[in-house]
Amino acid sequence: MEKHPSKMTLDELAQELAKSDQSLDCRAARAEIMRRQTQAQLDACAAQIDAARAERESAFSAAAIARASERNTKYMLASVTVAAVAAVAAAMSAYFSYHAAVNLLVP
Repeated sequence: MEKHPSKMTLDELAQELAKSDQSLDCRAARAEIMRRQTQAQLDACAAQIDAARAERESAFSAAAIARASERNTKYMLASVTVAAVAAVAAAMSAYFSYHAAVNLLVP
């Protein structure tokens, strides 16, 4: 074994694994592959934890947006109701103005 197993590529480790199961080079290569697999799994777990945190923050943001949207909808309903009442009041005012004008013209 020319290089330390941690410095070898996967192809080089595979060549070392092709040697006899009893050889020190083969055992060192197998141990290095297991170490790399374990490290990859740890990295994947860390990435999943980061993704879960990001998802949690996204869920909190979505909930805040939903609450704000609900509030805006209530304000919109209130403003439309006030506008409808104002329109009815304006229509009634126009009707009574017309009625008063017509009754003044007719003796």
